Amino acid sequence: MSLPTSNATQGKRIGERLIARGKLDQLQLARALTAQRESGTGERIGGVLVKLGLVGERDLYEALSEQLGVALVSGEDYPQIPILEERVAIRFLKQARVLPLHEDEHSVILAMADPQDDYTRNAFHLLTGRDVRVAMAPPAELDAMLEKLYTAGKGAMGQIVSNIEAAPEEELTGDVQHLKDLASEAPVIRLVNLLISRALEQRASDIHIEPFESRLVVRYRVDGVMHEVESPPNRLSAAVISRIK
Repeated sequence: MSLPTSNATQGKRIGERLIARGKLDQLQLARALTAQRESGTGERIGGVLVKLGLVGERDLYEALSEQLGVALVSGEDYPQIPILEERVAIRFLKQARVLPLHEDEHSVILAMADPQDDYTRNAFHLLTGRDVRVAMAPPAELDAMLEKLYTAGKGAMGQIVSNIEAAPEEELTGDVQHLKDLASEAPVIRLVNLLISRALEQRASDIHIEPFESRLVVRYRVDGVMHEVESPPNRLSAAVISRIK
């Protein structure tokens, strides 16, 4: 379990906060502190409490949120579509237990299991060139949302793309007639329809499709804010653009 950094004194304080909230009693805290000491692993007291089944993960994070002064993510805060999907590897998101919640021209908001993880915060700052703001979320919730948004949620586009036979890049960008033929094939049509239907689901006012040298970037404007969404692979850029035209 990934938990915010805390020393033994802070661990005792988090126990006291849980007691004050009615989520724990003194005997249970003493039991957890004994188990923590005897394990010799240096595991945080919060993790020990959860492993022993003495408190729930969200109860723990509510207390940690209060202790650290960091907002706790609730269900409605999670995005409906993946954010920064084409720029961040899902493996990194899962290992760091971090989920982008929101982006605009100036900042990115992250949900993190450990809001004191400066390495991950700096990585997103370098990646986006924007200010990084942090909220915290229980690891189990983050794992479930990462799976939903970045793995299971990719099924529709991934299935369509897998039905498009791979072709050398020059074939997709060189011959005009071949490009027209490819753009008229059912998989590419479904791919473009998927981009439009997802935009409608998100009540987007605009769809921006920008071809770059190494990738195709698709953005939806929702409530005046541009959001980068799942995009077709770069090898299909020319066919997708041709179909839209």
